[in-house]
Amino acid sequence: MKQIKQITMNTLLVAAILLLPEFCFSQQNPIAPAYTSQELKKIRKWEKKWVGKRIDQSNIEQVSEFLPESQVEIYKNPEKWGAPHEGTLFYHCSLYTYP
Repeated sequence: MKQIKQITMNTLLVAAILLLPEFCFSQQNPIAPAYTSQELKKIRKWEKKWVGKRIDQSNIEQVSEFLPESQVEIYKNPEKWGAPHEGTLFYHCSLYTYP
């Protein structure tokens, strides 16, 4: 009985070792690209223009297509969301740039 159990365990182990690469590498391209080449060119062009610049109410429309609608709404209507007034200590803090 013990010998049958050992043979069964060994057989399962060998099967797992042999089948593991088939499960892991069965797809040609397992990671799909996040952007098409045209979208990536557009984003890179946007990055060259906007890197290091601050986003505020005067320029939010120019970058709104690249940001979530909820964040655009905060920039457009800061009073509605309880944002501090311009010129206060925390006004210049954002998720994307450091003060």
